[in-house]
Amino acid sequence: MPSPTATPLLIAGYNILPLSLPPLPSFPTAATHYLYLAPHQPKTPSPTASRSLFLVNVPFDSTETHIKHLLSAQLGLPAGRIEDVQFENQRRKGGDKDEESSTNKPEKKGKKRKRSRSGESIDDMDTLPPTWDRDLQIDGLTAIVLFVDRASTDAVLKAVKIMRKERREPVWGEGIEGRVPPLGSARYLKHHQLSYPDKAQLLESVNTYMTAFAAKEASQARLQAKQRQEADADGFITVTKGGRTNPGRQEVAQEQAEKLKEKQKGLDDFYRFQSREKRKESAGELVKKFEEDKERKAASYSPCPKVSYLCHNDSHDGTFKLTPSTPPEGRLQQATLDLLSGSDIQFRRDARLDIALAKNHPIALVFLPAADIPTFVGEGRVDLGITGRDQVAEYECGEVLEGHMGVEEVLNLGFGKCKLQVQVPEKGQVSRVEELVGRNIVTSFVGLTEKYFAHLEGHEGVVTNGDMQVRKKLKTKIKYVGGSVEAACALGVADGVVDLVESGETMKAAGLKAIDTVVESTATLIKSKRPSNQKLVDLIAQRINGVITAQKYVLCQYNISRSILETATKITPGKRAPTITALEDPKWVAVSSMVLKESIAVVMDQLTACGATDILVLNIANSRTK
Repeated sequence: MPSPTATPLLIAGYNILPLSLPPLPSFPTAATHYLYLAPHQPKTPSPTASRSLFLVNVPFDSTETHIKHLLSAQLGLPAGRIEDVQFENQRRKGGDKDEESSTNKPEKKGKKRKRSRSGESIDDMDTLPPTWDRDLQIDGLTAIVLFVDRASTDAVLKAVKIMRKERREPVWGEGIEGRVPPLGSARYLKHHQLSYPDKAQLLESVNTYMTAFAAKEASQARLQAKQRQEADADGFITVTKGGRTNPGRQEVAQEQAEKLKEKQKGLDDFYRFQSREKRKESAGELVKKFEEDKERKAASYSPCPKVSYLCHNDSHDGTFKLTPSTPPEGRLQQATLDLLSGSDIQFRRDARLDIALAKNHPIALVFLPAADIPTFVGEGRVDLGITGRDQVAEYECGEVLEGHMGVEEVLNLGFGKCKLQVQVPEKGQVSRVEELVGRNIVTSFVGLTEKYFAHLEGHEGVVTNGDMQVRKKLKTKIKYVGGSVEAACALGVADGVVDLVESGETMKAAGLKAIDTVVESTATLIKSKRPSNQKLVDLIAQRINGVITAQKYVLCQYNISRSILETATKITPGKRAPTITALEDPKWVAVSSMVLKESIAVVMDQLTACGATDILVLNIANSRTK
């Protein structure tokens, strides 16, 4: 802290007054606080501005007593020259009032303030008693000191300059120790007492308020009665009804609102265009609700992932000639987004767009339904895709006939597990899939279903006709339904269905049971057989593989004696081999090994039984392993 002599006398027109802060039990070191004083110059001139001082950086424990004592006794000036002190927070609470005290405003003659029996003003009845005996200021706030005349203001500024030249620092609060409420624990004890008044004091406060309120109500009633009888200067009489300007009860207000609503109801359909617009709005709401229900039902009956796929921006003009539809949001899509984030593919997707450009790679991400992704990857339009194994199998069933290039499965991602199963009515006569041959089957996977029943009928479903391959007609009738497949049996459309099942709850609710599984599915990473950038495709696939591995494994670390090290390493062999580190004790070693997350609890129990100690399990954020 600079010494008083090192501090300038004036800064930007403010006189600087160093204050010595005495040591406290909580801070046993003296300090110097700098108070800045200047003549008050408000933006809006006022009659009292010429005899006011503006203080900046007042101490946090400042009170009116502190300021009056400092600017009179401690500066060597006579007392009683300060009329009022207003701190910044008090001016804010007062609605930015002028520094002129309300006590200086002339009262209107012939008007007396109504007072209650206890002597308190009716206008003050809405304020509660204070719970603190002393307010604390925010350090650095301002204050306005109002003196009785201009000479007193000039005397204070002159005394500050003299004190600075004599290198004296007034001690803050010296001489008023018993005149202000104490701080510390005594302050909070007093706050507790004020916050919980005794029953008699509380009852007196309530009675005083109710008495003042009743007097105010009676005064208003008398005033309204007088206005109904007396004419004003222009000869008009004020028309009033009752003692209140608003409804007295909530029931009355509701009744009035209903009457107004009924009165305006007859005007809603007065013109023909009003009826036409109302019908349009009603039809629009029905269509909107129908589309929302349709999307919600499609999302609930599709347990396999409807997620994003990656494509390399290799077009000459930098644009994408694709029109993808927006997939519904869900748990599996979020798992895919987390996978891309873990692979350090940074992108920002606009809420209304299905294409997003990566910030740190020459990659564009396109968000499509899972069923469309194998087609775009198979035709070489995109390089990498994330979809379900069931969608890849369905695409491969149609590839034989259409001659597409096809896709290659790169990696099993491990989430979105489900099964494509043959389902029949639980109370029906069919119990084996062979009994469905020649009957009606409903499904969303026509290719897989035809291939499955062709095998049951004893042929592969595809015959050669010259240079072309065509499907052989089946005895079983396969019908395509885009959604609500499980309702086909109950509606009499089909004898059995082939649909995706995750937990089986939806099928059980529809009264169906599974009799066979066509294919087991999970989310998978696929790539085009002719990618545009093989190096980038391998890099992204490697990163995704690292994230998947990190999600499958945890790092297990423990200490063990060398005599049983061989037994412990058989429990935790790791991906290739465990890492063994020598300790200060030559008889002990530290072992680190990757363990499958799903079996870590059993492995820890086995290590404990073997004799291992200090077993720790750490999550793996990312990895590069083979």
